[in-house]
Amino acid sequence: AFVYYGSYFDCGLLMTGEQGSNALIAMRMLAGERPFVDMFIGYNLLWFYPIAGLFAVSGPHWLAMRIFFLLLAIITALLGYSLVRRVTGQAWLALLAGVFMVLMPGAIFRNYMGFIGTLASFALVKAYILPAPTRVRQLLWMAFCGAAFSLCYLVRIEPSLLITVVWAGLAILYPIGVRGEFFPRLRVSVFGTLLAVCAFAAVHAPFVVHSGQRGFRATLGRVDDGDKGVPILPDRREGPGALDGRPFGEE
Repeated sequence: AFVYYGSYFDCGLLMTGEQGSNALIAMRMLAGERPFVDMFIGYNLLWFYPIAGLFAVSGPHWLAMRIFFLLLAIITALLGYSLVRRVTGQAWLALLAGVFMVLMPGAIFRNYMGFIGTLASFALVKAYILPAPTRVRQLLWMAFCGAAFSLCYLVRIEPSLLITVVWAGLAILYPIGVRGEFFPRLRVSVFGTLLAVCAFAAVHAPFVVHSGQRGFRATLGRVDDGDKGVPILPDRREGPGALDGRPFGEE
């Protein structure tokens, strides 16, 4: 991974497309602008907060941002390797899956998508499909599943909603996974899923508090304009006023 990514990590550093919008929104966050209130961000907070934190250390550095997303691709490949190894028991197949995930990480600066899909799959398989050595360990994996899903929602909501449907289905089907153990597995599923919900809330809680402190918790992408909310839309005008976060038509 390091050899392959090292061959092109400093290529194509342009302020266009996803890399430009990621960097611009992160810089505006560092300047004190609030998501959903002062600007339209499109995704959720954790899509941009890590970049803003990186820029707080390195400055608005395109190369640092590229390295961050390449490291994210490596983490995704490691999760994929671990998942395939655990499910199949075949090291060579897991290595092949990991290599393919390294070679095809998806669009750089958008590979959060591959990360949340792989993380959610890993969490679901460990929590609801593969048997743990003890029931306590199984419950802990289910709690981990809730925490992982919370991170997925904080990155991007739409795919996380789809994954939640799979989560609910596996929680419902878990009791019938082993013949003759319906009620013990039902108890594990109920208590484990409750732990998962608590873990989900625990990961979300700091961001809820933060949004309240910054004043964008209740906006949901809208600002007050007299007695009615006006949706925040990206201003696509040319020139100095472009992307200034104001509603269309406001001068």
